[in-house]
Amino acid sequence: MPRDSERIIGPIEIEQLVPGGEGLGRLSGKVVFVPGTVPGDRVTVRVEEEKRDWVRGRVHTFLAQSVDRQIPVCEVFGQCGGCQWQMMPYSRQLAAKEAMVRDAFQHVAHWSEALLPLEPIRPSLWTYHYRNKVQYPVQRVRGKLRIGYYAPRTHRVVDLEACPIEHPVFDWLLPRLRSLLDEEPITIYDERRHFGKIRHLVLRAGVRTREVLVGWVVKEPAITRKFAEKILAFLPDRIVGVVENRNPRKTNVIFGETTQVIAGRSYYLEEVLGMRFQVSLPSFFQVNVYQLEALLREWETYLPDALDVAIDAYAGVGVFAHFLARRARRVVAVEKSGAAIRDLEANVQRNNLPQIEVKPALFEQYAPSLPKIPDLVFVDPPRSGLRPEALRAVMEARPRFLHYLSCNPVTLARDARILVEEGGYELVALFPYDFFPQTHHVETLALFRRK
Repeated sequence: MPRDSERIIGPIEIEQLVPGGEGLGRLSGKVVFVPGTVPGDRVTVRVEEEKRDWVRGRVHTFLAQSVDRQIPVCEVFGQCGGCQWQMMPYSRQLAAKEAMVRDAFQHVAHWSEALLPLEPIRPSLWTYHYRNKVQYPVQRVRGKLRIGYYAPRTHRVVDLEACPIEHPVFDWLLPRLRSLLDEEPITIYDERRHFGKIRHLVLRAGVRTREVLVGWVVKEPAITRKFAEKILAFLPDRIVGVVENRNPRKTNVIFGETTQVIAGRSYYLEEVLGMRFQVSLPSFFQVNVYQLEALLREWETYLPDALDVAIDAYAGVGVFAHFLARRARRVVAVEKSGAAIRDLEANVQRNNLPQIEVKPALFEQYAPSLPKIPDLVFVDPPRSGLRPEALRAVMEARPRFLHYLSCNPVTLARDARILVEEGGYELVALFPYDFFPQTHHVETLALFRRK
């Protein structure tokens, strides 16, 4: 009997794209998920996983290719897991992402399309070279140093020379940093043996300021001052710091809790609509500054005038809190990450916004101590959405307005249903934004108002 992984099924017509980026088709009453496909493709599939109602597998043979299929610009597309949709024109990517948001609200929140206040998706100004941050795993395989991205659903690094969705300065730096590291007597981390030092190379860049921060994630101290100074010499007018983040744990989480400056400073600066923000190595910051500015411009037009108290519940380095401060007498910026809190406090001083009050805490821990009902709460949670405690804290705080920025339409739809059915809110508008061209990811801004 052949193993399931060797079983070939088909023919299957790909009907649509689903969250996660896979194509969806059907065969014999089962849903079939196939990565690397485009609606209109007709394929046979090598089965990799099978349950009662669905099958997941890889393309075995293309019987017919979709008219919407195009040639990817990247030489390692399909091998590398960095992006999933280069084989599809940008207009089709946008349509698929908008459909994902619509489908999530129809199937998870059970709202009809006629009642859904869904705006057309906002395209990205740049569809390539937009990423201002990269996190490359580092491996040594049979003596060869590899720095790149993991192949899909593996921990095997695909070695990169360049990446078309990243900031061009990273393409210039990567081969030079690889050669420099290869010459050094520094061991490379092996996750199976939990041995070696260098785990990841992290690069961050200011699109408006042209500053670059170079970071190495290590299991134990590895980066010397001499090594760091060689890196600074590559671009002395642009590289502002070389830092080492220490993560001694046996984990898939990239960053550890401590970061040490080896040369230069611990952060780079970015400018967003006239305000400057410092961003340290582990701190969250949107990777597409062009689209961030577009969202902020539109969001400001929907902010109520003369707010008394506003809350930024997942403040990060403070971008949204800063823009709330243009309308609010008082802004409470809640953040739990130590690195982000330090950046946030520095940014409040740098931009001279004393009305922003920084609270180092989880929002659900801070919410019971709110001095009064806030006018507006802004949330930008991780992909898992609002935790039950956070969702309960929002509803108990009873703000007049709740603005929710989500990177996962499924968890947004789940939370929206609870806010409407249990929290007494109505959904006023949904704005999908494409922050991540060539990938399946989509951001959505949802505006709620208390009834």
